[in-house]
Amino acid sequence: SSTSMFGDWVMQFLDRLFSIFANQLEIETGGKIELMIATVVKSITDVLFQQMDAPIHEEATRKLLTFVSNNVIPQALTSMRSLLNSASVARPSESLAIFIPFLYRKLITLPDNNKKSSSSFSTTPSSSSSSSSTTGVTLTHATESETLWYLTLLSDVLRGANAAVLKYKTEIINVLQCTLYHKENVKIVKTAGQLLENVLKTLVLTRPLDLRSVPSSFYASDDFKATHYKTWGDQVNFKSLDVKWHIPNADELAFASQLIDTFGQRALSDLERIITNTTSSSNNGGDH
Repeated sequence: SSTSMFGDWVMQFLDRLFSIFANQLEIETGGKIELMIATVVKSITDVLFQQMDAPIHEEATRKLLTFVSNNVIPQALTSMRSLLNSASVARPSESLAIFIPFLYRKLITLPDNNKKSSSSFSTTPSSSSSSSSTTGVTLTHATESETLWYLTLLSDVLRGANAAVLKYKTEIINVLQCTLYHKENVKIVKTAGQLLENVLKTLVLTRPLDLRSVPSSFYASDDFKATHYKTWGDQVNFKSLDVKWHIPNADELAFASQLIDTFGQRALSDLERIITNTTSSSNNGGDH
C-alpha cells in the first residue's frame, strides 16, 4: 500500500540522515557546514513528521531514540536537536512519552530511596500532578559532551510541546535545579538556561498547533492519507486553512509562574547582589 511504502521510505530517509550525522565527526562544531546541514534537515523534517500517521510516527520516533541512545556526536547536535523537535511538535504527548524517560535517566541520578519508584521512567511518563522536585537528585557522572548532548536534546524535545510538558513538571524542575546552578561548567549553565526559556515559551506563547498546508478536515480523510505526498510543494490557499491555535490554559500559566518564581527570582537576587557588590567596590576605590 502507499502508506506502507511511505513508512519504508521514512525509515530509509532517517538512515541516510544518521549516516550523514555519523560522518560529521571531522566537521567543526558550530561551523558553516554544520549549520547548513541543520537548516536543510529542519526544513525537511518539519514537513515530514507532520505528514506521518500515528504508527509511522511512533516507529520513526523510536528509531530516533535508538540513535541518540547509541551515539553522542557534538558536531551533529544542531541537526539532531532539530530532528527531535520536528517529531515532538508533530505529536507532543506521544513523543515526550518516548524521549523524556530516557533523557531524564541519562541526566539525573535519584537517591536510593527513590530508585524503586523511578523505575516507571524507563517505560512511561510520570503520572503524578505534583510539580515539586525530588530531594537529593544529582547529575549523573556523564562527560561534559554527554551532558550537553542529552540536555540540549531535552530542551528541544520540550520546545513547542504545549500542555504535554505538564506531565513532566517534576522531571523538568529536577533537571533545572541540577544544571542551572552548576558551579563548574558554564556551558551546562547556558544550556540549562535555554531549556528554561524553551519550556516557558512552550507554556505561554500562542501559536499554530501544526504546520500542515491543508485544512484539518481534508487532512483527516482516507484519500488524503493515501496520497498526501502528491501535494507536497503545492501552493497554499491561506483563506481555506482551518488553523488550530495553542492558547495557554490555566495549568500551563500556573507552571510557568512557578518556574519564574523558582528560578527567575533567584536570578534577579543574584543580579542585584552583583550590582550591589560592584557599586560598593567602586565607592571604596574612590575613597582611596
